[in-house]
Amino acid sequence: MKRRALCLLVGTVATFGSVGEAATRPNIILILADDLGWSDIGCYGSEIPTPHIDSLAHDGLCFTQFYNNGICGPTRASLLTGLYCQQTGHAGDHWNQPKDHSKCVLFSEVLQRAGYHTMMVGKWQGRDSALDRGFGCFFGPMCQGKVSYFHEVQLNPFYLDRDPWELPEDFYMTDAFNDYAADFLREAVQRDDPFLLYVAHLAPHWPLHAREAETGAHRHRYRSGWNARRAWRHRRQIKSGLVPEAWEPTSWPKDVRPAGTYSHRRWQAERMAVYAAQVASIDLGLGRLLKIVDESDQRDNTLVMFLSDNGASPYGGVDPTNEGSGFGPNRSNDQ
Repeated sequence: MKRRALCLLVGTVATFGSVGEAATRPNIILILADDLGWSDIGCYGSEIPTPHIDSLAHDGLCFTQFYNNGICGPTRASLLTGLYCQQTGHAGDHWNQPKDHSKCVLFSEVLQRAGYHTMMVGKWQGRDSALDRGFGCFFGPMCQGKVSYFHEVQLNPFYLDRDPWELPEDFYMTDAFNDYAADFLREAVQRDDPFLLYVAHLAPHWPLHAREAETGAHRHRYRSGWNARRAWRHRRQIKSGLVPEAWEPTSWPKDVRPAGTYSHRRWQAERMAVYAAQVASIDLGLGRLLKIVDESDQRDNTLVMFLSDNGASPYGGVDPTNEGSGFGPNRSNDQ
């Protein structure tokens, strides 16, 4: 079976049905970003360098119409079960709180029963351990509180399988996810059974946290302000055929003015640079996974999918005097 690489950027429900006649069952790598805007990667018009994600669109499918549930909890519930989120226990209130999925079968459970080696890295919002819901190994936080990407302010307990995992002093969450995803995959490609690797990033979810060295590579991109950057992305989307030329950008929200009318333009540009660094870190992790697949000669039998649980986050406001507006190298733990 030829490799099918799907790039799903604004979606939620993935259905694993027939994949055609094949001598062996396909491996599956599913990458989920958290609060990623649909135009925030290169193949959807962004200036942020995401060559590995872009390669999925180039070699596979790039969706122009796809749906999610508008916020992380219900989107993940639908993704994991293939059901409307209300059927999984979400009643419309407290959307981000974990719900009882005891009456729902997760795709990880189905694949594990079918002989797949199942692995998960990243954000887990279930009541039970991921190991109790069809995953053979797990690394990540039981995510029920505020988020930080660094060591000093971390309110969610991390686990490696069922064992508490102590954060090292140089901890940066996306790097840790990328490291364990690569470790799990290296072990998986040595096995005879097919594998599922589900990587649920928190990036680029608020707060805006990135290492200084990684942020510096993006500062020059945002000095012109968000008006110019938005127009540039729109032109790229038209040129690539993502949107028709007749489509005009939507009107600005009432609480957002043109960038040039604010007195904190450097602060705004810095926030955008930190966000870009968070997105680029996801892409680097995917590149490591694709390299492992290629080096193990499993490229032609591996299905790779990338999607986001919803659009970009509104947290932080547009003024540095707003509560929780900190960003950068470990300056805020506001959700």
